[in-house]
Amino acid sequence: MTDTPAPFGPWPVLERHVRYQGRFNIIEERRLTPDGEILWTTVEARWDSVVVLPLWDDGQVTLVRQYRPPLDRVMLELPGGGLVKGGDPVAQARAELAEECGIEASEVIPLTTVVAFSGAVDARIHILLGRGLRRVPSPGRDRHEFIEIVQMPFEEVLQRVVAGELVDVPLVVGVLLARQRGFA
Repeated sequence: MTDTPAPFGPWPVLERHVRYQGRFNIIEERRLTPDGEILWTTVEARWDSVVVLPLWDDGQVTLVRQYRPPLDRVMLELPGGGLVKGGDPVAQARAELAEECGIEASEVIPLTTVVAFSGAVDARIHILLGRGLRRVPSPGRDRHEFIEIVQMPFEEVLQRVVAGELVDVPLVVGVLLARQRGFA
């Protein structure tokens, strides 16, 4: 499926105001819809992100457990981080694996690229699979990055995804695609 041409989009921008610049830019745009109404949109991301599903030869998966303030809860997630728009997802996936988990992958396979909240955020999430893993010294985590490394059998991760216990979108998509494509 591709983006549908007019009258569905794109909608002309009548006004654009940058209200805040930070990790996310808050930008108000006044757009003209196909029915002649005015719609305000409000958020865009400054960067994309990359996550990687590290799948060990013995069927174990390495996850990271960390507190997420917007949800006020601890989440189990795939290792990952920010990617400058136009950056190389494979290179960034390798860097994040080393930094967060002390892992090097001989093979990094792109699984898909998704958008998590297309109604408000323009960021893409690149989901990759890491194979041929080995432990390496970590070059050190980012400041204010407090994570716990968790090893878990892929089958348990899959069961918890299907049961709705693990709900992080990139983790869910990565695990389901890894299974569907026969990697696990």
